[in-house]
Amino acid sequence: MVTLEIAIFRISIGTPSVISLKECCDSWNKSHSTLWYEKEPHIIAGDRHSWLNFWTAGAAEYAASIIGKEPPEWSLDPKRFSHTPILLTGLPNSKKYALIDTPFSFRKRMLFCGRTTLR
Repeated sequence: MVTLEIAIFRISIGTPSVISLKECCDSWNKSHSTLWYEKEPHIIAGDRHSWLNFWTAGAAEYAASIIGKEPPEWSLDPKRFSHTPILLTGLPNSKKYALIDTPFSFRKRMLFCGRTTLR
């Protein structure tokens, strides 16, 4: 199972984030297990991947809500919340959808990524 912790580790050693997160989300969709978000991913330093610190917390909280559980404690840490809005889309027409369709667990972290592949 590719957990949030494993996905972030892979990204930190050079795996492209889009590949690592896709595998991670696929693991969640197959398992719906708390093991997917139980262990805290390490904080990634630097601006290039800082959004992942917020995304992992939002994903953990969103996954927990899907299965009726409380979010993991680590996801509520203040360092898992952005102070400025981050829009994860490069396409001009998709910006409005990212603002509208982003689940609350991401929105409250000021991370606008649109619909998530977690279900």
